[in-house]
Amino acid sequence: MGVFWRARIALPVPIICSFGLSSEYPVENLTIFIYFLILTGVSAVSILIHRMTAVILYADRNRFQNLPTYFRYIFYFFAFLTVIFTFVTRSELYSQHEYKLKMQEKYGTFPDYFWCQNCFFMVFDTITFTLYFIFGYITLTSAVLSAAFSAFVTSAILHSSTLRLSRKTAANQRNVLYSLIAAAIALC
Repeated sequence: MGVFWRARIALPVPIICSFGLSSEYPVENLTIFIYFLILTGVSAVSILIHRMTAVILYADRNRFQNLPTYFRYIFYFFAFLTVIFTFVTRSELYSQHEYKLKMQEKYGTFPDYFWCQNCFFMVFDTITFTLYFIFGYITLTSAVLSAAFSAFVTSAILHSSTLRLSRKTAANQRNVLYSLIAAAIALC
């Protein structure tokens, strides 16, 4: 990924500079990156919830059983809002010469490469961009909570004494669960 697009964030200034083969399209690269993150979250949450529902069939009801599903719906709703606000905020990320001048007055002199089109500021002065980031963080948090609760419920059921599976099958299900958790962590 770093060959095509390598983003650099120069703190404390809220700016993203793009390097790599597709560095001439920084806003598009950020948009594609956000879409890939959302799709990765959808697949990880769906796989873990599917694993949970497959194991729930062989055990008594768990009191936390519905939490992953609720957080999944919250995740889908805010992921949809994040995608919409990705389109809304794109116009604010293009042609930022005036905004860069304003930020230079605020933060002092910038390096020369800040002035090229490969660098763009996060425009936190507007309400749409602030909402975009809030929706993005709620999306991320709800995806993590949904995956974590589904893994917790599945693990609790597999370690339950009321499980109606053989020990070998339960051990295989635990191995699959641990593999899914490791894969989800590796994707993040």
